[in-house]
Amino acid sequence: MMFVDGLEIGDPADAALRDRRVPSRDGVIVLVATISEQDGELLSDPELIVRGVSTPADGQLVGAMRDVVRHSLGRAAREQLREPESLQQVVHDDLADFLHREKYGRPMILPVIIEL
Repeated sequence: MMFVDGLEIGDPADAALRDRRVPSRDGVIVLVATISEQDGELLSDPELIVRGVSTPADGQLVGAMRDVVRHSLGRAAREQLREPESLQQVVHDDLADFLHREKYGRPMILPVIIEL
């Protein structure tokens, strides 16, 4: 058993296994996008790190995901949505919808929005 502040919270092996089920089954995508603090425009191509997601060898999926991110952030900029947490949620939801529609399952998506 594992104890935190004197309380029993469960077997660490069970917790570790549970936390790894989704990434091992459907993969993980880390997205890093840098936007302008003034107008919310994308400053460079979004960086995508894809692990455990079956992708075509020619990189078409990564290119399509970048297009989804560009579109999401462009729409958010036009709507003057500026809060990083809100932007992360918009990008996450649009990317998740795209991947599900294209039959890539439901990978864990971790968006990071950096304002400069």
